[in-house]
This record gives sequence, structure tokens and C-alpha cells, in this order.
Amino acid sequence: MSTFDDEDEYVTRTVFSRSSGLRRRQFVHFSGLLNSPPDGAPSQIAYDEDGNPIEMVWHRNDLEHRSDGPSTVLLCGQSGEVLLERFCISGQPRDPKLGPYRIAYGKGGETIREEYATERDCGTPRIGDGGFPDYGLD
Repeated sequence: MSTFDDEDEYVTRTVFSRSSGLRRRQFVHFSGLLNSPPDGAPSQIAYDEDGNPIEMVWHRNDLEHRSDGPSTVLLCGQSGEVLLERFCISGQPRDPKLGPYRIAYGKGGETIREEYATERDCGTPRIGDGGFPDYGLD
């Protein structure tokens, strides 16, 4: 009996910098769509010039999705500190009853801002297109 009957193939595509040889972006696809693998790893990662992760996004069927944590995490490249977490289920901001949609953190990890989803945030699903949006942390 073949063990391949019980396997799913997730394809990882990694983009490297020609000049430095370091990772710049990484994407994980299943059936041609961005999908986080069953081990809980993100399906999309962006790296800074030094190869440190600065953004991790989880998807299900090309929609930003994670039910057991934030669906997007922005990181400070050198320190690895979390700067922002965003929570989406099936491409939509999580219900305000479940907690904030976005949480911004300052140095040392203290919460500096919490935002709850409004009508403006809902409607158009957040679809993974390989682009990395501006989160308005200025």
C-alpha cells in the first residue's frame, strides 16, 4: 500500500535577492492558492535586507485566515519584536466581540493601540496577492 494516498503537496516559492543571496519573500501554495500548511506555518513571509522576517501572513484558499491567532504579524527585523497583529477569519476582520481587529505594540511589547472592526473594514475579503499592504503605523 502506498503512503502517497495520505499526503497533500504544499509548494513553497522563495524569492531571493540577486545581490545578497538572502530571502526577500516566501509563499506557500496548495492547489494553486495561498494556504498555510497544517503545521501552522505562515503562507506568506516578507524579509528585510538582512534576511530577517518582517511580515508573516496566514491564508486559507487565498483569503487571509487564522482561527488560533493573528492572521498577520508585523515584526521589527533586527529585534524580532512584534509591532502589529491583525486578526482575520476567511478574509474578514474578526467579530469585535472576539477582540480587537488590530493591535499595535510599542517597544517592550506594550499595547499602544487597539482597533475594532467597523463596517468600513468588512465586505471585501483580504486576498493574498503577494503584495504587502501599508498598515498605517506612521
